[in-house]
Amino acid sequence: VSAALAPARGSLVAPWRGLQGWVRVVVLALLTDGYALFTSPSGTLIDAIAVVAQTSGGASYGSLRLWAAIGWGLAAVGMGAGVDRYGFSSVFVAYAIGTGLSSAVVVACFENPRPRRPDAAAAPASLASVFLVAPVPLYFLNFFVHGCLAPFVESYLLLFVATEWPATPNWFLGLLILIAAVFEIPVFLYANRVIEKIGVRPCLVGAQLLFALRCTAYATLARYAKSTHGYLWFVLLEPSHALTFAMMWSATVSKS
Repeated sequence: VSAALAPARGSLVAPWRGLQGWVRVVVLALLTDGYALFTSPSGTLIDAIAVVAQTSGGASYGSLRLWAAIGWGLAAVGMGAGVDRYGFSSVFVAYAIGTGLSSAVVVACFENPRPRRPDAAAAPASLASVFLVAPVPLYFLNFFVHGCLAPFVESYLLLFVATEWPATPNWFLGLLILIAAVFEIPVFLYANRVIEKIGVRPCLVGAQLLFALRCTAYATLARYAKSTHGYLWFVLLEPSHALTFAMMWSATVSKS
């Protein structure tokens, strides 16, 4: 469904092209919200597939999850060049094609895990006994707050760069994502070893504190890096994304 809705948001299919005023806004909002509704579970499903494969094949979560980072980085650079040459509609067309192909691979190759047989002697636990026992509520509160704030940074970072430094080329925006993805790879690969050595809590706290420092650096650059090519400083900052995302994500899955 998301693959079908993606081209409708661009200028190629554009069912909203002939509409005007609030009608056009409403149609675009419905297309965007529908796309988000069917796209948002993808990250959770990727993690679920990685966890299932981990338990059945012996590979670590990070060694499987890093392939998503590789695809993310390579696609970002390619789409930056595609936008420069074909316009923003190429993003939605490429998404529709790529999602269709990956869905076909999942249907053809991924086997649903066998359902576990419930232990007759074990009584099912109530939701209250799971979610209201310390420190579970604090754990969820922490990630609720992080989940509310982090998407603002990740969603608007490239727009922030392009707005503050109008000379920023689109391919450079894709390069920033590639840099972040490249540095994610070793973190995902060795995250289990780090977690086993120092524990989940230091990994989570360290990742979140580094995220705060990273955001402070972004704000500082916007104030002081006023040259035309001030966006180049982001090449030095984006590697920190590996720890603020990949380490935090791996520690979260390990804790769960």
